[in-house]
Amino acid sequence: SMDLPLRYKQAVFCYEELILADPQNYHYYTKCAEIKYTMGGVANLMDAIHYYSFSLELSTVNNNRALFGISLVCILSHKHTYAKCRPLNIHRNMHFQKLHLLIINRLSTN
Repeated sequence: SMDLPLRYKQAVFCYEELILADPQNYHYYTKCAEIKYTMGGVANLMDAIHYYSFSLELSTVNNNRALFGISLVCILSHKHTYAKCRPLNIHRNMHFQKLHLLIINRLSTN
């Protein structure tokens, strides 16, 4: 059987192909973001933020999944920054905190 990281990479590749075939389908961006989030690591979390953002650009109506996903990435980024004590990430972390609060407010009004 294949290892999980390879399967995740293959899944991302498949969804990226679907995005190329139908770039207006926001569901594909959300699924790709969720896989990247599941893969973990700073680079994948940053990719997840971008995919969630593209999804929200295409559809803000009933797209709570992307909003919630960005919120989760913000929380994880916050924990990762302080766990590693990397002062260079403080500006990015403050941005994620503000983004997280905006999303929580948005989700609570839906």
